[in-house]
Amino acid sequence: MGRHTKSRSTGSDRRKTLQLCRQVQRALNYALGECGDDLLTGLYVMSIEPAPSASRLLVTVQPLDEGADPIDILQHVGFVMGQLRSDVAASIHRKKVPELMFHCEPFGSESPKNDGDGDA
Repeated sequence: MGRHTKSRSTGSDRRKTLQLCRQVQRALNYALGECGDDLLTGLYVMSIEPAPSASRLLVTVQPLDEGADPIDILQHVGFVMGQLRSDVAASIHRKKVPELMFHCEPFGSESPKNDGDGDA
């Protein structure tokens, strides 16, 4: 009985983590578009993945402009990280806001699989 319960709990945890990733992705796409930084408004959130759990999420972004420098993008993200986390907190309605780590893919890179959109 305990083994069955653990398996069901693991599936439920995975579903909740994927749901959280989707919520954070929507919140960040909106927050980046509204942040007032021209470099960041030109970003698309490609994927959100647990890193390694839902308490820390890896956010992969990509510029929509060919001339955008990934290093500049990550520096600008660092300047507004507090506001981004606040926007995520307001959107996801959870006790603890996950830590966000950002990775920038160069313009035109192929989209990675997004755990928030795929099946388990």
